[in-house]
Amino acid sequence: MNIINRLKSLRHREHESTVEIIQSLVQCNREKAYLEHGCSTLWDLLVREMNYSNAAASRRYKAMKCAEKFPQVIGMLRKHQLSLSTLAQAESLLGEVNDPKELLERLA
Repeated sequence: MNIINRLKSLRHREHESTVEIIQSLVQCNREKAYLEHGCSTLWDLLVREMNYSNAAASRRYKAMKCAEKFPQVIGMLRKHQLSLSTLAQAESLLGEVNDPKELLERLA
């Protein structure tokens, strides 16, 4: 396998893993499973236990909050219709607009 094909394969797996992480963060937050590991918040788990930088933790946390409220976000992430960065920026707006589903469609 040449290096470009390897990179493409790794990128595909990276994307799949990111979507799975967001799904798992939703479950972890609902169950408050982070408490079992000595973390007082999901943010604490992301930064202290999972070693994400503040910026990376923020993107994942905000994407998780969007996915909690709007489960269709997971499918949109999986299909590359939305990115973590887009969701992180839109997370606060989604709670303020009259039709959040329309906003998600427009962002896609």
